Amino acid sequence: MKMTNYLLSTLHEIPKNTETISHQLMLRAGMIRKLASGLYTWLPTGYRILQKIVKIIKKEMNLLGALEICLPLIHPKKLWDQSKRTELYGNELLKFSNRRKKKFILGPTHEEVITKILKNEIFSIQQLPLILFQIQKKFRDEIRPRFGVLRTIEFLMKDAYSFHTDLKSLQNTYQKISDTYIKILKKLKIEFRIVASTSKTMGGFISHEFHAFSNSGEDILACSTHTKYAEHLKNAPVIYKKKSSLKSEKKKHITKIIQTIYIKTKKKSIYKYAIFLLKVKHNLNFKKIEKISHLEKPIFLLKKPLDLTDEVSILRNTKKLKILLIGDLTIKNCKFYTLFSQIKNLKYTPIFWNHDFKNINFFDIRNVTNQDYSPDGIGKITLKNSIEIGHIFQLGTKYSKIFQVSLSNKTKQKNFLNMGCYGIGINRIIAAIIEQHYDEKGIIWPEIIAPFTLAIAPINMHKNKEIKKITYLLYQTFLIQKIEVILDNRIKNIGYMLKDLELMGIPNILIISKNTIQKKKIEFYSRKNNKKTLISIKDILKNFNEIKKKLNQNNIN
Repeated sequence: MKMTNYLLSTLHEIPKNTETISHQLMLRAGMIRKLASGLYTWLPTGYRILQKIVKIIKKEMNLLGALEICLPLIHPKKLWDQSKRTELYGNELLKFSNRRKKKFILGPTHEEVITKILKNEIFSIQQLPLILFQIQKKFRDEIRPRFGVLRTIEFLMKDAYSFHTDLKSLQNTYQKISDTYIKILKKLKIEFRIVASTSKTMGGFISHEFHAFSNSGEDILACSTHTKYAEHLKNAPVIYKKKSSLKSEKKKHITKIIQTIYIKTKKKSIYKYAIFLLKVKHNLNFKKIEKISHLEKPIFLLKKPLDLTDEVSILRNTKKLKILLIGDLTIKNCKFYTLFSQIKNLKYTPIFWNHDFKNINFFDIRNVTNQDYSPDGIGKITLKNSIEIGHIFQLGTKYSKIFQVSLSNKTKQKNFLNMGCYGIGINRIIAAIIEQHYDEKGIIWPEIIAPFTLAIAPINMHKNKEIKKITYLLYQTFLIQKIEVILDNRIKNIGYMLKDLELMGIPNILIISKNTIQKKKIEFYSRKNNKKTLISIKDILKNFNEIKKKLNQNNIN
């Protein structure tokens, strides 16, 4: 490909209204362009990358024995009404009616559709287990599309569905697809973690999410510093020391600063309201306290007493006043406290009292923090932002019961089929790779998905016949060798060329100049290692792939 024949749409300035690195760089590298809020066009550079990721996913799914299909994007609304997911999804569903006033949905997922179809296609247990997958667009009416392709109305997904005679078969396939996802993400050079999750709007009983680390991620994971352990911040338990450090605290005269949080209780509760005590540096975990039966759901915060004296009096008389008093386990063994008052100018109010309340209960009620002990017993916790890029579910018999999909076993007893569903977001994968592979110059693509493997950047080719001759000799040789090469044949200076090529993330660049060809050499620039090396023209013509491999290994070492 010659640059003059290519739609190069790079931007050298950071676009307005872009919050994440991936959004900025996808626009600047000419990968996407915004049509409307949550809707993007994929330009040639972006689409080449997208197609390569699709190819990798298809290859791994085929190796798994999955069969590719293509399901309708438009679903009859009555299917979703039958599964009662119209209510579960609510306003996120994109709905419309045709001229005959029949109601339809633009599919965000395809459980209802695939189950309805397979009802009339599976007749024998000999056909099972069966895995079907597709790669196509999905739709969700996002309340606030943002972060480029991370949260959009229209997005590309690989979704797969498996059917089984029993739970054991489902579990076996579930593990195989999880292993396949791991292979895919490792090929794409994504640093990720797998976390247990809830099934939410999908249904079923077991599910796991695949999360890519990203500073722009909206999710927060609690990860072990030494193992693959990871958990959502809201679900991660706090591990406490067995031995108290009370004596050392007394000796050093350490006083703990405690915050008070007031929570509404149920109308029928014996308590008027609840007060939670925890260190100022810690945050209350609302999911953990939802388990406390006396609290109103959803959790509702109450205002603190206006008079600080009243607050002290309340804390000393919670039993008499019928107030539920709960402390975090972190403060259980602290002898002395200081209340933190946010009433007057956010200043500390030095009020001390004896810790031995007769009516206080201690639970794990806070979020884990950095340097807490890892729940798996190895290493400490580190908190990391992440992007969810995949989600797999064991659905059980939820949909097969709704649509009456069953088979007779050996005893001629009809059993509903067990199902699994498995999604991976291709838009999100691309954004996650960029979030992990970039520098101040632009994107640094893993070579397996780069828009081009190699770029040729000749200096003043239009003024020097020898440079032009060698440039086109190399270009034709690479085309014959089926190397994806782009020749920058624009009348631009080398600085301008490199700025575009680095921004696009081309991993290997050959710079051809008058000085180097006089030595019968050219400059090899490794984008990943940010290093330049002189190599002979003869060697690179002979075997570029071998030369590239050796140079990258040497640079890494």
